[in-house]
Amino acid sequence: MLQQADYLEIDRYLDGVMTDDELMAFEIKVKENETWRRALEKQQAKQLLHRHAFEKRMANRNKEPERRSDRLMPQLMISIAIGACILASLLFLSPWKKNIYLQFSSVEMALPDTASILQQQAAKAFNRRHFKEALQLLDKQLAQFPSDTLSLLYKGVSLMELDSLASARKLLQSVYAEEQATLRYEAAFYMALTYERQHNSPQAISWLVKVPQTAPNYGKAQQMLHELR
Repeated sequence: MLQQADYLEIDRYLDGVMTDDELMAFEIKVKENETWRRALEKQQAKQLLHRHAFEKRMANRNKEPERRSDRLMPQLMISIAIGACILASLLFLSPWKKNIYLQFSSVEMALPDTASILQQQAAKAFNRRHFKEALQLLDKQLAQFPSDTLSLLYKGVSLMELDSLASARKLLQSVYAEEQATLRYEAAFYMALTYERQHNSPQAISWLVKVPQTAPNYGKAQQMLHELR
């Protein structure tokens, strides 16, 4: 259950008074926590209702004589319709569109049929966003198979999600350096995300353009490029 201080934090988000770091931390929290997400939606809805109530009071205070009331009703209906559209955009678009990193960082660890037991356990933890647990399992896998590019890639992504960006980049660059690796351009994409997490769009773009048209993730890379430019 959220406390009063939590709702004050939500109000600061809705009022647009958070710093960039506070904004990133808040949006990650909303993305990963259903309770926070629902609380945000309720607060957004309350703000909209309060706005409508205020507008209605002002309209009643300033409205013309009763003989002109029929002409006011269509305007009120239009205002309500516009408000509904605003609410929909707040609920379904606003939390994610404000941060490009959040738009593109959601990913599941996909495994081949030949995946080991450790990789399967790591994928289960990773897909539940238990990144510390996933790291421990991936380290065990890499202790046995140091050149396992799949485990190296998702260890890098896990470190990125835990904000260990320098360590993440070191691993992702090692995967990208393997010219024959099938995951090479996935590594380039996540390199871009490590920079976008810090709002360093030029560096992010420099990695996205490395993804060729023949790569499976070319469309995703182009979509992120479009958002950044």
